[in-house]
Amino acid sequence: MIHVTITPVALSVQGHAGYNPGNDIVCAAVSALVQTFEASAREFTTDEIISSLEDGDAVIAWPRAPTAELSLLIDSLYLGLCMMASSYPDNVSVSSTR
Repeated sequence: MIHVTITPVALSVQGHAGYNPGNDIVCAAVSALVQTFEASAREFTTDEIISSLEDGDAVIAWPRAPTAELSLLIDSLYLGLCMMASSYPDNVSVSSTR
């Protein structure tokens, strides 16, 4: 299962969906959302972004309070991840303390 945690200063994604090993559309979708968020945060905001994106383990942090632009990107990512968790509850879980 993929576990996603969003805090006021970071995003953590751990695990694998296990939906269909070798051809896992759930893992691919979550990866695309997270990688797009990371690239968008760097490209479209002035926030400092610190990231480590590894297979099955990603952390993206912003050490200061997010700008309005980054907050919107975080909200959009959260929406997309919650939609994935709703569609695939056995494969994705999302929690937020934002």
